[in-house]
Amino acid sequence: MAILGSANLVQSFVNLGLIDEYLLMVVPVIMGVGKPLFTGIAQRRNLKLVEATTTRGGNHSLGAAREAPGGRCTRTARHRGTCDEGASEGAR
Repeated sequence: MAILGSANLVQSFVNLGLIDEYLLMVVPVIMGVGKPLFTGIAQRRNLKLVEATTTRGGNHSLGAAREAPGGRCTRTARHRGTCDEGASEGAR
C-alpha cells in the first residue's frame, strides 16, 4: 500500500506497527512551513537504509526497512531482497 500526503494516517499505521518499509522522497527545498511526518510516534522504530537514489532534478529517494527485534530485517524486506544477507541470516 502506498500512502501519499496523509501524515495522520501514516502516524496511526506506524504506532500500530503496520509499516514494514518506507519510501521517502526528499526534495532539497526549505519551505519554513508544513506538518512534520513523524510527530506523535509512540515508540522508537529502528530502520535500515536499503535503497538511495538521486533523480536528475536533485531529489532523493530513500528506501528504509523496519528492523525486527534483534536488528533483523522484516520478512517483507527479505522477500523483496532489500536486506543484506547478514541481517536476513539472523532472522532464522
